[in-house]
Amino acid sequence: MINLSIKQLDRTCLIIVVIASLICGFLTVRDITHKKRLFETEKGILSSKMQENNLAATNLNALHINLADIKRELDELNERIPETGKIGLLLQQIDALMKRHQVTLISLEPLAVSQDKIYLKNPIKLLFKGSFVTILHLIRDLEGMNRIMVMENLTITREELSDQCQVELMTTVFERPKAI
Repeated sequence: MINLSIKQLDRTCLIIVVIASLICGFLTVRDITHKKRLFETEKGILSSKMQENNLAATNLNALHINLADIKRELDELNERIPETGKIGLLLQQIDALMKRHQVTLISLEPLAVSQDKIYLKNPIKLLFKGSFVTILHLIRDLEGMNRIMVMENLTITREELSDQCQVELMTTVFERPKAI
């Protein structure tokens, strides 16, 4: 056996405790540093994912706004070119305009409907009578209606010794075929 004095034993134990403490401290610092690096990496990944998520949310909002705009435009277009069979509302509007401008409707004759690529052409022949100024205002209001109408032929004749004019108007309104 080795004879060690208590002083040497104390020093040896102290050295062992210090070495063990240093090793434990080193291992703890290394573990904390490793976890900190991992945390920073995960924080960076999470930050980039949050940015991507915010960008996606912004793009989604922009798409919703665009979709709402397109839906509104489609609704307006559907109002201007309604489905087949809704011509009665247009005829009521024409009648109301004629009454408002004090123009007398002589005849209204729907002609044969023709099919184009994506819409139906519905020609209408109108014959009416009134003063030139009221007819001018009526035609302007017909053109300003919220319905696509093409005035194809307009013939205005004035009666002799009268301020009354007779108008023959060929106009085409458009309709969408009913969805199947």
